[in-house]
Amino acid sequence: MEQLYEHSRCQRLVMTLTLLLCILATATADAQEAADSAPIAATSANITLDQAIEALLRNNLRLKVERLNPQIEADRMVMASSEFDPEMRLSGTYESINRPQNTREFVATGGTNEDLGFNVPRIFEENNWRYNAAVVQKWKLGTEVEFGTRLESLDNTLNRQLPPSLYNPEYFSFTGVTVSQPLLRDGGIKSNTAKIRIASMDREIAALGGVATLSSAVANTIKAYYDLVFAYNDMRAKQEAITVAQQLYSENKKRNTMGVMTAFEVTEAEVAVSVRTEEALVATAVYTERQNALRLLIEGAENDESPYFDLVPEALLVSEAVVPDRDALMRNAMMNRADYQVARKQIDREQIKVAYSKNQLWPQLNLQASYGLNGLDSGYQDSYGRAFEQQGEQWSVGIVFSHPIGNRKAKKALAIAQKEMEQALLNLKQAELTLKLEVDTALSRLTTNNQRVQTAQNSQRLAKAALENENRLLDAGRGTSYSTLRVQDQVNAAGTRLLEAKTDLQKSLVDVSLVGGTLLEQNNISFGESQSDENPPPVFDPPVTEISASAKVDDQRQLLDLEEAFTTAKEIEAKESAGDSDKESLIVRVELIEKSDIPEVASLKGERALSVFEYKVLEVQQGDYALPAISIGHFVVQDRRLTSLAHRKAGKRVTLEVVPLSDYPSLGDLEIVDTVDHSQSEQAVIYIPKI
Repeated sequence: MEQLYEHSRCQRLVMTLTLLLCILATATADAQEAADSAPIAATSANITLDQAIEALLRNNLRLKVERLNPQIEADRMVMASSEFDPEMRLSGTYESINRPQNTREFVATGGTNEDLGFNVPRIFEENNWRYNAAVVQKWKLGTEVEFGTRLESLDNTLNRQLPPSLYNPEYFSFTGVTVSQPLLRDGGIKSNTAKIRIASMDREIAALGGVATLSSAVANTIKAYYDLVFAYNDMRAKQEAITVAQQLYSENKKRNTMGVMTAFEVTEAEVAVSVRTEEALVATAVYTERQNALRLLIEGAENDESPYFDLVPEALLVSEAVVPDRDALMRNAMMNRADYQVARKQIDREQIKVAYSKNQLWPQLNLQASYGLNGLDSGYQDSYGRAFEQQGEQWSVGIVFSHPIGNRKAKKALAIAQKEMEQALLNLKQAELTLKLEVDTALSRLTTNNQRVQTAQNSQRLAKAALENENRLLDAGRGTSYSTLRVQDQVNAAGTRLLEAKTDLQKSLVDVSLVGGTLLEQNNISFGESQSDENPPPVFDPPVTEISASAKVDDQRQLLDLEEAFTTAKEIEAKESAGDSDKESLIVRVELIEKSDIPEVASLKGERALSVFEYKVLEVQQGDYALPAISIGHFVVQDRRLTSLAHRKAGKRVTLEVVPLSDYPSLGDLEIVDTVDHSQSEQAVIYIPKI
């Protein structure tokens, strides 16, 4: 009985321990499940593209450095112009002089033989106060004018003898003006303002350099953001692939238990789980690297102690994009590229230096003239009174000439300036070549990535169809685990290729905007150059879209770039005949006056909508247009999403190539919103940016 009792007690103890282990395991699993399903905000932070750009402009140290350069050059320009500020000169001197006189001096000062004693020279004593005050002004013509006065109080051995001396001390004053005008070297406005004009050019070049740096930084940030979009979505896809492999592994174990599948095929599925787990780990590491690459651009030194959060991007990737016309893109690049404008400004700068260096070859030949009044009396006021009573007038006129023998310094300065001018011309040619090649490269990449996306979409569609077929065969007992896993890998690879192609397409659009010089304008960013000490950051005015909470995930602030972006290539091909490329167009520089109401996306029947904007015509660069205003239609809704054009603000200035809307009959079925006042344009015709 005791043995039975002990056996029964052991069984109860084992059952109790087993139950406790089950409860502990369940609690652990529940805790793990709760941790896995915890809101992502606990360890991550969602970030939009607008937020990334804002953080770049606020924190990037390189941009802070660049924003100081125009201010430094502005200060240098003020320094150069200070040469023409009036200058005040003041001096005051007391002198005590005891000078032994030689015979001539002695006799000249009234000495006689009776004055000589003990064969020792007489000491001539002087105690004088001398004061000078003048204002000197240099003008841009090179003229230098000095207006000044001199006052002296003279007490000496000679004037102490009254008579013959009239006063002791004697107060002597002079008031007059002196003018000097360079006739050759340093003569004329151009040579005297050369340093100011060079400093002004340096300031413009610094500002353009800042724009170029800002454009590059924004482009790199947008690309880094879309690299993060790729890494995040690829990581999630790899994690989903693990789930699919685990499901197949579980089903294979069941089939093996039922005797319809071998243990080898179960092992194959288990190996697939391990391989895909490894791939997910690699994708997670890439996701971390992409986060750090973006952080390097958008975070500043003050963020060093901030807690670490995973950055979760909120963006959609486009599937197709329009390849812009090469000639139009080249024109935009020539007008808008900051680096190209820098090369042109440097030529202007070197031309000023060459002209100045040629002026310095001339000899120094100055015309000088002076006029003044002298006065002498027993006091300060009396002395000046005598002077202005014209007690003693004084004037002079003459020419001063000087010229270095050989003049090597000026000749070599000119030689250097001419060589630097040649360098600037070569740099401009290099900039033009670089610009053309970058435009061609950007368009080629955009075309290629368009094709890659289409091919990858087709590959993914075929791979998914093959996987569905393999799953049906496997369920029917006619397929193999190996074949199913192989097709699953093909589906996963196709998805990765499609995601990569879409990312590269999105980055290609950034490159096209960058090489065209319109990236900052499209993102409503200005360099924010200021001469104040406050050093304001670049201005970023991101478009704001009114969307509901339920629609926010789908919309993702997908703002469309390029002038009429993302109208699909197939639509363009179907629009008109091949003769469209020869349509006569206008190129106008315009300023937005008024825009029509922006339609609500939910109320639209179609995918797109055109809104008419009224612009003031600033300049007609190509074609004939005589009215003061022009009506231009813009795609404000594309693929049922608001484009960046919907947020264009009044006062915005742009250069557009436009044609009449009637040139595209296939656009006649679009929903067109027109609520603007056409009193200035007389609504003669509605134009549309040339496609």
